[in-house]
Amino acid sequence: MEKIKSPIKISVKDLDAYSDQLYNEILNDEFYPTLVEEGWNNLEIKKNVTKFKEYLDDMHKAKEIKTYEDCIKKNMTQRLVLVRNGTLIERNFETLKPFKDYTDFLNHFFVYDFTSLPTDANLEKCIKSLTKDINNKLKNGRWIYLYGAPRSGRSYASFALLRKLYSMKKYKNYSYGFADSILRFKQLNELYFTDKSYFNELLNQYSNVDFLVIDNFGSEYKNELIRDTILLPIIQERNAKNKLTIFTSDFNFDEVEELYTFKKYGKDIISKKIFDLIRTKCNGLVDAGSLALY
Repeated sequence: MEKIKSPIKISVKDLDAYSDQLYNEILNDEFYPTLVEEGWNNLEIKKNVTKFKEYLDDMHKAKEIKTYEDCIKKNMTQRLVLVRNGTLIERNFETLKPFKDYTDFLNHFFVYDFTSLPTDANLEKCIKSLTKDINNKLKNGRWIYLYGAPRSGRSYASFALLRKLYSMKKYKNYSYGFADSILRFKQLNELYFTDKSYFNELLNQYSNVDFLVIDNFGSEYKNELIRDTILLPIIQERNAKNKLTIFTSDFNFDEVEELYTFKKYGKDIISKKIFDLIRTKCNGLVDAGSLALY
């Protein structure tokens, strides 16, 4: 078979000139001092000039990435690093800190229905009165019931609170849950009939996770099984073990209690028991108002 000849001719002189150009760019790069601090010498850099140029290019890209969302937007979760292997210099990769920090955070959740919320949610971005009320509830060991109109920032604030707790050293290794009640109560209701073992496993997790958000509370499908076999045990167990529970809801206490009342006449004892407990633990609503935060 006849060899295909390339019409492009590159001389050794051209390659040397290109190598010198890259080397000079590295010497004049703002990150060159970083290479010196890391212990690389100019002879190593010149002999491995393309590797070091790639290394610096990745440094510049990584400099622009501040959050997990930046990682996704720029499709960059790792950056190139160089390591010595005897006399050789080899390419390696390390995960960017914003990506690692957020994925480590997710690993502490057994359920996380917050994918539509900003990953950099911050409690300080909420209106001051809301932040103050939430902090007061925490300080006094209360549960938190965030009540307000749809898109008033209730879910944002509850997720931001979990991020704040995770950022605190003493809560770093705690377990977390953020459950959309519409989705998760329906799932548990179905599992009760189809997979009792998995039902019990999940119920145990909801009951014992250190910090739990029950999002959209009151908007879920309701029946006596959900109330008596799912909601009541979770609430009672979390109260007994003093586990922080956060609700977000379109409905106030009285409205949700009425929605969970199934007797046609008179008071429903089970419903009253559940909501007397929630009222006591929360000691009042936190009003999220109607301000859209995102």
